[in-house]
Amino acid sequence: MSDPKEKFPQPHIQTFDDPNNITVSELVPGVLNPIGPVHGHNNIARWDSNDIITSSINVVRGMIDDSQRITTTKFTGVVASNPTPANEHDDLPDELREISKDIEYKLGHARSYCYIYIPEIHMYNRTPDTFDPSQLDDMDMASIRLLPKIWGPRDFVKELTPGSFLEVEFTNPKDFTYGKFTTINKSVLPRKKTFDFKRNKARDVKKAAKNPNAKKASAPATVRNAPDLKPNEEKLLSLPPPKDRPSPKSRNLYHSSVNKALLIGPSPRGHIDWTGCGGRGTLSMSGGKPKSGPKKYYLKGDESDASGNLIITLPSEVCYGRILKGHRAVVEPLKAMLAQARADGLPDPLFKVYSCWRDVKQQHEGFKYWFYSKYGGKKEFPIYSRQNAAAYRKCRKYNGDPFDPRHGGKIGGDHMAGRGVDLFLGTSQSSWCARYQKNNPGTPRGKSIEMFKTFMESKASYQWLKINAEFFGFYNYPAEPWHWCYNPDDRPERSDVPLEVIP
Repeated sequence: MSDPKEKFPQPHIQTFDDPNNITVSELVPGVLNPIGPVHGHNNIARWDSNDIITSSINVVRGMIDDSQRITTTKFTGVVASNPTPANEHDDLPDELREISKDIEYKLGHARSYCYIYIPEIHMYNRTPDTFDPSQLDDMDMASIRLLPKIWGPRDFVKELTPGSFLEVEFTNPKDFTYGKFTTINKSVLPRKKTFDFKRNKARDVKKAAKNPNAKKASAPATVRNAPDLKPNEEKLLSLPPPKDRPSPKSRNLYHSSVNKALLIGPSPRGHIDWTGCGGRGTLSMSGGKPKSGPKKYYLKGDESDASGNLIITLPSEVCYGRILKGHRAVVEPLKAMLAQARADGLPDPLFKVYSCWRDVKQQHEGFKYWFYSKYGGKKEFPIYSRQNAAAYRKCRKYNGDPFDPRHGGKIGGDHMAGRGVDLFLGTSQSSWCARYQKNNPGTPRGKSIEMFKTFMESKASYQWLKINAEFFGFYNYPAEPWHWCYNPDDRPERSDVPLEVIP
């Protein structure tokens, strides 16, 4: 075996007899591997730094003869180069999203890759234990670009530095140009900040018991200069607190109206088989993974399978003042949830739906309306320009934009999937916010929505949903009390129960 301190490359490199047969088309990113679309020759040669193209082809072809020893798809690799751009909104170099082998990147997810040097493949059975990463110092960029691309979540990959050893796996045993990281250090992934009202309240009570002299937990926040309520609003927003119940998650139960099989079907971005969220929120926020298809997808409205259309007209008894369309899977859980609410004393029209499915065009038109009329967007500049960046960021928090450039365009969300429902909670949030801004001149739109959330925290309608909605498969988008998404938990221990009312 050669001295591990030797520099790359060394006389292990082989060549062919006829240099006239060299084809540049065989040199593509990731082609430096033992099983590629080229055919090998057997003569020994040295690397010629003055003819990188010829030498690169020699390397590839020479390794073909040794490819029979490859009996696994899992290896320890060394990061040779990390091309992850500093700006998370920039596309990756040397990787067209439309034809990328990494499906998640192709579908707009936050992904990145590293060029990985694998001693067992690229140095003829050299093991990682005997490999010195400094051997990569002499590799030029032209050679590095011929190494395999190994993919992972962007927030993980961006932390990797050249010389790092990681476990990698090639998902296709016939294609050693593309692979994925198998050891992902969760500590470098961002943690989602969530606010659990019950958990924080319990923590405050526990602290107070340990230290009687400590400051007591503050009372629910009040909204100064809140708008006066109309008589019908006063009636619906002055109901007594709802009955508390054990968490449906802790009981691993669903109402019998939940039919996760109805969520499976076609979409413009491929067949979707994502029947839940792993118990972690709405469709667009969830940490759950689909069995097939993209995490965020949309429906045009005419998709159908053997059992009928995925998007259907919702029955009038669940709609609030208008005819709406939504995903077929939403109907029965909505009807069951309304029946339970009425049994618990929450009268009509609480929890009826005033907005559900929107196609891509409707969603973008709605986004533009709010962007220009409520969030200060400047029409003299493009929506995605630097001059509109602040307005875009504020509007995007409360309004989905299917053409958001960060995700490659035409991404879906709760409403575009037909599973997001805006529920009437006793007052129109848009009207309430407009009246609040009138009472508090100069208040931005986003701030008025935050005040509406604070206002609703103490109301029985919102509290009832936080206690009961998950039992019917609905999760809340935390910034918007009215926005809920049908996204039932797909963990196997969750089971449907034949109950007409929640115990």
